[in-house]
Amino acid sequence: DIDEVIVPKENMKEAYLALRDTNIRVIGAENLSEVVDTVKGKEIRSSDTVEITFEEDHEDLDFIDVKGNWAAKEAIVTAISGGHGLIMIGSPGTGKSMLARRIPTILPEMTIEEQIETSMVYSIAGELTEERPIITKRPFRKLSARTTIAGILGGGSVPLPGEISLAHNGVLFMDELLEYGRDKIESLRRPMEEKKITIMRRGVKYTFPADFIFVAASNPCRCGYYGDPEKICRCTQRELDSYRSRLSGPLADRIDMCIELPRIDYEGLTGGFSQSSEEMKQRIAEAASVQKERFMGTSIRHNADMNESMIKEFCILESEAEEMLERAYVKYSLSPRRYFKILKLARTISDLNNEIGTRSLMAALGYVRQLGMYGKDDD
Repeated sequence: DIDEVIVPKENMKEAYLALRDTNIRVIGAENLSEVVDTVKGKEIRSSDTVEITFEEDHEDLDFIDVKGNWAAKEAIVTAISGGHGLIMIGSPGTGKSMLARRIPTILPEMTIEEQIETSMVYSIAGELTEERPIITKRPFRKLSARTTIAGILGGGSVPLPGEISLAHNGVLFMDELLEYGRDKIESLRRPMEEKKITIMRRGVKYTFPADFIFVAASNPCRCGYYGDPEKICRCTQRELDSYRSRLSGPLADRIDMCIELPRIDYEGLTGGFSQSSEEMKQRIAEAASVQKERFMGTSIRHNADMNESMIKEFCILESEAEEMLERAYVKYSLSPRRYFKILKLARTISDLNNEIGTRSLMAALGYVRQLGMYGKDDD
């Protein structure tokens, strides 16, 4: 049995996190001389004296401050609950960024295993400090159209993790998605499918994890006002098609949900009820508990990650809902991928509302059908 481990002093807190549920003592050495002293029995700094200060979120943000947008809030709860990718489409001023900025306030607590996994990525990237020795809150990485492909995926002569890996076990948010250009957007296709990124350098393979929930926001067109009831869209049909085609059909097939955000009317803006972050987080936690029990003994954590055999086991529809889905599959020429996506989404909506019937299926169909306006379904 191992009673003690010796690590570089700078890595003591990370090692302590990994071993804190064991009886193994962590000893930090500054140099080889201290390693020798330790072997000889001389006392140096150990985990008995380690002090860890966890990250604090000082931003005073809460979903309760977001008036209206009830449907968007529900879509966000569904996405985070089931691990589903989400795109929010709306004209400037409809609240897309305001909603996204509050997502960190509803993310579930990290398990010890997730803290260790994510902290390892940040350690390799050189983003841990004395003040933040470990990652205890789920990452929320916000990109801009100026972020390079190397910045997104990772790279360098000795590759370092990119944003998709720094978002591991958290959320990757791409604001103004369709302004990125198709090459950057398409670079996400394989990592989103495989939940990892592999980079080759001089015959050496570097693999970083990239299991994140994808959230994006976009204007509906180049000028931003397609479908806006108050402002006129000045885009031609050709410009509209070109803009939307930056998100290809195959990549859209790997995103689960799309919701359009309308302008908030006066009643929505001044209405009294608005769901708080705490209420939304509690609902997500309850759905996560259901999924944890459902997938006990497997590596699956979210409904979005179910394979076909799991879908058959856990997404059994009532006869009326089954007939509805069959009609929709034919009418809208759904791809098989979108068919299974609808079932997994319906499962998550049911976990939140305690039923898997026509209402859950209709909601899932609505989220998925919106993606049909982008690219083509060919793979």
